[in-house]
Amino acid sequence: MYLFFLTALLSSCDSDDNVHLEVPSVVLNTFHRGFPEAVEVDWQQRDSLYEVDFEIGDRDRSALINAAGRIIGEKQEIRLEEIPSKVMSGLNRNFERSDLSDPERVELQGRTLYQLELDKFLFDEAIVLDDEGKIITNIPYWD
Repeated sequence: MYLFFLTALLSSCDSDDNVHLEVPSVVLNTFHRGFPEAVEVDWQQRDSLYEVDFEIGDRDRSALINAAGRIIGEKQEIRLEEIPSKVMSGLNRNFERSDLSDPERVELQGRTLYQLELDKFLFDEAIVLDDEGKIITNIPYWD
């Protein structure tokens, strides 16, 4: 059920983005406690979750927070060099390093995942991997 909900959330369109979105105080408090250094903050509501995009230092980040103020997931931009060796080994078996771009570390309910884009000639392909370097197809790419 959780994966169905997450899939629906992450595949929803951006038509519900609203710069004047009223974010509940419990959600705002959770965000400010968890990410006090955040700048360039942008909120969107996705069904019953609030997605916040922000920056800390020179890194793009995102968080999903439910209406009760619980962080459901976090995403952080990373460098290719920060991808663990097990994950990089899995990538190297299947792809050329020069094709890899936009790596991110994703934390979803205690599980660490990695997602990247593969630069292709006509289109880019997005992939999600577990912490062992195995490609995961049942969890959508968090755009």
